[in-house]
Amino acid sequence: MKEQQKQRTLLHHVGCETFSLLQTYFHPEHLWSVAYKRIIAYLNGYYIRRKAYMLKRKQFYALKQREREDFKSYVIELKNLAKTCDFGKEQEYRIRDHFVLGLNNPKVQHDIFKSYIYPLQSLDDVVDSAMALETTESEDNPEPSESVLKVTREPERNRISEENRVI
Repeated sequence: MKEQQKQRTLLHHVGCETFSLLQTYFHPEHLWSVAYKRIIAYLNGYYIRRKAYMLKRKQFYALKQREREDFKSYVIELKNLAKTCDFGKEQEYRIRDHFVLGLNNPKVQHDIFKSYIYPLQSLDDVVDSAMALETTESEDNPEPSESVLKVTREPERNRISEENRVI
C-alpha cells in the first residue's frame, strides 16, 4: 500500500478525538498533507508517553508508608514517583494528599484529618504536623524496655485436679 493511501486510510478511521488531536499538533499544516510516517511517529510518541505516565500514577497511588519508614523518606519516595506522573500545577497537592492517605499510623492520620485546613496547608506543613504528632504519641506511649518485652510463661499445669479426674 502506498504511503498516501495509508495516510488517507488512517485519517479516515482514527475517530474524532484523535483526528482533532492531530489537527492541533500539526497546525498550521493541513493534516491531509502531512506524511504518514510523521503522523505515526507523533501518535506512537503520544500514546506510549501517556501509557507510561498512567503506569507511574498507578505506582504513585499504590505507595504506602512502610513499617518503620520515617516521614522524610516516605515524602522523598512520593516526590520521586510524582516527577514522572505529569501532575502539572497540582503536583504538590497530590503529594500532600497522598502522603496523608498512605500513612501507616492511623492515629496520626486521624489527627491530621481533624486539624486539616484545605487548601492552606502545604506539604511541608502536613509533614511537620505528622512528625509532631508522632513525637507526642511516642512520648505518651514510650516503647517498653527489653525486659518488659521478654514475657515468660510457665508451663500450664493440668487444670483438672487429681481428685476430679475421671478414669
